[in-house]
Amino acid sequence: MNSTKSTDRLWMSGGAVSVAALLAVGWFGFIGPQLDQATSLRGQAAAAHTQLTALEGGLAELRKQYRDLPRYQAELAVDRQALPTTAASSDFLRVLQSLGDRTGAQITGITVATPADVVGNTKVRTLPIIITATGTTQQLTDLLDQMQQEQPRAVLINTADLAAADPAGEADAGTLSVNLDAFIASTTGGK
Repeated sequence: MNSTKSTDRLWMSGGAVSVAALLAVGWFGFIGPQLDQATSLRGQAAAAHTQLTALEGGLAELRKQYRDLPRYQAELAVDRQALPTTAASSDFLRVLQSLGDRTGAQITGITVATPADVVGNTKVRTLPIIITATGTTQQLTDLLDQMQQEQPRAVLINTADLAAADPAGEADAGTLSVNLDAFIASTTGGK
C-alpha cells in the first residue's frame, strides 16, 4: 500500500505540475497577448475618439464658413476689382474718365506703359500710368482724391504735379500731371 500511496502522490504531483505548466502556457501563450492586444485597442479607440471630436469641431467651423460663402464671394469680387489678374487698362481708363466727368476735370492725356514686375514680390505686378488733366484747382484736387479713395483699383500715386494755366486764361485753372502705378495680381508668381 505504501507503493500505491507513493504512486498516487507522484500522480498528484505530476498532475499539479502539469496543471501549473498548462496554466502558465495558457497565460503567457494565449491570455496575456490577448490582454495586451485589448489594452492596445482601447488606447487606439480613445485616440480615435479624441481625433473624431477634433474633426467634428473642425467640420462645424467649416459648415459655419460655408454658410458665409456668399459674403466671402462678394468680398472676393470687391478685392478682385482692386487687384485684377489682367492689366484691364481699358476698364481702368473708363473709370478715370468717369472720375474726370464727375469732378469736372478734363482728362487730356493718358499714357499706359507695359506691366512690370515689382521687385521682391512675385505675387503682384505694376502697370505704370501717366495721367494729364486740366481744370480748376478744386476740380483737380477732387480728381486726385477720387483716384485715391473712390475708384476700386489699387493704385499708388508716385508723383502729382500741378502747373498753373496760361496767365491770360482763367485765374484758378491748372494742369495736373499724375504718375501712378496700378497693381495687377500675378498669375505666374509664387503662392
